[in-house]
Formats: sequence, structure tokens, C-alpha cells
Amino acid sequence: MDINGLKFFKKILRFRPKKERTYILPTKFGAAFAATFFIIFFFAIGYSNNLIYLFVFLSSSIGIVGMWLTNKNIESLYVSGKESPVVYADNEAAALEFYLNTSRKEGSWQLQCQQKGEKSLGATLDIPEPGCAEKFYIDKKFSRRGLQNAPLITVQSDFPLGMFLSWRTIRPWDEILVYPKLDGTRTLPVDSSAGPDGGGLGVFREHRTYTASDSMNRIDWKASARRSEILTKYYENTVQKSFSFRWQQTSHIPNFEGRVSQLALWVDQTYRENNKFTLQLGSRLFDLPEPEQNWRQAMGALATLQEKDC
Repeated sequence: MDINGLKFFKKILRFRPKKERTYILPTKFGAAFAATFFIIFFFAIGYSNNLIYLFVFLSSSIGIVGMWLTNKNIESLYVSGKESPVVYADNEAAALEFYLNTSRKEGSWQLQCQQKGEKSLGATLDIPEPGCAEKFYIDKKFSRRGLQNAPLITVQSDFPLGMFLSWRTIRPWDEILVYPKLDGTRTLPVDSSAGPDGGGLGVFREHRTYTASDSMNRIDWKASARRSEILTKYYENTVQKSFSFRWQQTSHIPNFEGRVSQLALWVDQTYRENNKFTLQLGSRLFDLPEPEQNWRQAMGALATLQEKDC
């Protein structure tokens, strides 16, 4: 019995890693509540009034329970689904999405996220029960390609009474691989075709939200007007085209980063148009049968490409 008790107290006294700690402070309302509590407490001492004492004890109980609930509301959160986001180096901020879940059976409520160091808070969301993960967004601008440190995110809440604010700092990803900026001409090099032509655009399949790599000629303006968003037509080729890209095809571009951006644009454009491709970078050849995996590996290689690798 003594041994179990010793283990229990050791567990309580053990410090959590800094990134897992939950912090809590009184809000303005909580500070005003505490000041009122002490004023009433001194009145109770001065007048020896049992009714005032009863009110003081009731108020202190409400404050302690509120502090405990606010702390548990944040402490039970964890990140679920750590798939690295698809991010391109650009001057515009990218929307990074991640999922938060809770281990608390009562759920976690009135949660807000913000990037550490920024003042703007996101929308308030609730996680009603474990397993009901909620999607959160933050905006982050990446000006250069390659492996970048993932932003620190603060999750906070003053649920349920608004007397205390509890928060935690989390990092949904250890690092983010930023793909090169898609820049250059969309016209594919004449020596890149390595397969049969599908003959035209092929069979219309669906509408997709416009991305920077899509051709302006494929925008469906009527559908875009109806949906109030820019939509492009996606065609399924009757015969899939195949292209072969090499570093030497960008020799007309004077700077290294421009050559990387041009290859990235061709690779991304070919993948978005549901065509096959291979990419040769020095001694490395990217020619996987699975299109998405081939695209990810090729774009990842371009993201970390150095001049010595070519």
C-alpha cells in the first residue's frame, strides 16, 4: 500500500515536457471575481456573519471547480492525423490544416487556435466527444523551398465560466517540406513527349477548384458563376500521355531557382492533367507506377535540390 502511494505522489510531482504543459491564468472577469471574493471574505470576518461565510465558501468552490474544468478542457487535447500539408514557396500565405481530438469523455469546448506570436484568433470550435476530431486552420507564408520548421500553435479556451484562460502550445508537424514555387512557362519542352497522344482533351469527368498550376483555358466560367468560386474542367484522357523531364531541358533559364521552379511547374501540371511522367535529376530517376507517390517524391526532390546534385 505504501509503495503504491509513493508511486502515486511521484507521478504527481513528475514534470511534464514543456511542449506538453498546460498553462492557466485568471481572465479580467476572474480577477474581478477574486477581488470581490476577498472583500466579502473580510466582511465575513469583521461581522462574524455565518451567512456571508457560507456565500464565501460557495464562491471559492465555484472558482476552484471552474479552474479545474478549464484546465482539463485543454489538457486532454491531442493532434490526430499528422499528414504533412502540401505547401508551395510563394509570397502568399498558405492555409495549413490539422485535426485536434480530445481524450476527455465530456469533450472539449470553445477552443481557439492562433499561431504563436500572432494576435489574431481563429473561429471557436467544439469537440463534443472523443473521436470527433475537428479541423483547424492557420495561415503561414513560406518564402523559400525545402524543409522548414513547422509553426508553433497555441490552443486556448476559457470554458466553462470565463474566469480562467487555459492554453497549450502544440506543433502539429515536426517539419514541413515546402515545394518549389510553380513558375515559368506552361508549354512543355518538345523533347519531353515519350508516349501516345490521347487526341484532344478526352472525356469530361468533373469540376475541380482552380489551382495555380491549372490552365486558364480549362476554367468553366458558367459553373464558376453559379458556384461563386473558380472551377476548372477535369478531363480523363482516353489514352494517357507520358512525358519525360530532365534538368538539361531548363538550360535556357539563367538562374538555379528559376530552373527548379520551371521543372516543378511541368511536373505538377502533368500530374494535375492525369498524365504520366518521369523526372531525371542527375543520377536519380523518378518513375514510380503510382501517380501521386511519384509526384510527391519528384516534388520533394525538387524542394531539397542543390546545385551539386545536378
